[in-house]
Amino acid sequence: MSAVADGANLSLRSPAVRVEVGGEDVSNIAIPLFAGVKVSGTVQIDGSPGPLPFDTSAVLPYFTGDLGHGEFFAARTSPDGNITGAIGFPGVFQVTVLGLPGGYYLKAATTGDTDILVSGLHIDSSTVSPVRLTVGRNTRTLSGTVLGPANGEAPGAAVVLVPAQEFRNRADRYRRVSADAQGRFHLSGIPLGNYSVFAFEGLTDDEFYSPEFISRYTGRGVEVAVSGDAESTASPHLIQVTP
Repeated sequence: MSAVADGANLSLRSPAVRVEVGGEDVSNIAIPLFAGVKVSGTVQIDGSPGPLPFDTSAVLPYFTGDLGHGEFFAARTSPDGNITGAIGFPGVFQVTVLGLPGGYYLKAATTGDTDILVSGLHIDSSTVSPVRLTVGRNTRTLSGTVLGPANGEAPGAAVVLVPAQEFRNRADRYRRVSADAQGRFHLSGIPLGNYSVFAFEGLTDDEFYSPEFISRYTGRGVEVAVSGDAESTASPHLIQVTP
C-alpha cells in the first residue's frame, strides 16, 4: 500500500507499506507521508550530446525500490533529454529507463561524481543533485542452441541471461527468451558486459532473479562476454529445475 497527497503548494508521497492479509480484519495501518522531493536531470546518448534521436514521449525514467519491492516513482523525458515530473520520497532507488527503442540500454547513471547505476539513488533530504542517465547502444546479438539430453534438441527451453554479480540487483540486466522448435534462441540489444547463459526446463515465473535459485546451478551456465565488436554465441546444456 502507498499514499499520495497533492495540494496547491505541497506534494506528499509515501513508500510502500507491506500488509499481510489473512483470515482476520486488518486495521490501524500507518502509512508515513513525506514531502515530495523533486528529482531532475538529463537523458543523453553516449558520445552524442544534444537532442535524443528517437521519440521521447514513451521514454520514462523509472525509479524503483530494491528488486522485488513495491516502491517506485516515474518521470518523463522531454525532447531535449531533460527529466521532468519526477517527485520522489526518502529511500534508495534503482534507476532504469522504460520504453527505449530496440538496441538501446541504460549504460551509466550518475549524480554529481557518484555512480548510482549499481548503488542506487539515495534520497534522504529535500534536495537531490541532478541525475545524469547515459544511454548506450548495442546492435550485436547473442544466439545459440540449447543442448538437450544426449546433445539433442530442446524445444521451448527457457534461456536466461544472468549478469555478472555486480549487476544482479538490476532487473534490466537480465534477459529471458524461449528456444524455438529446434532449440535455437536469439537475443539482441543486450547491455555490454559479462553474463552467464542458462537453459532451464520447468522454470516458473521469475525465480531466476533470486540469488538462492541461481546459486543452485553455479557452474552449469555458459560464460559469455557481450561486446559491441562482434556477435556472441553460446550453447548451454538444458537444466531440469529441481524443487
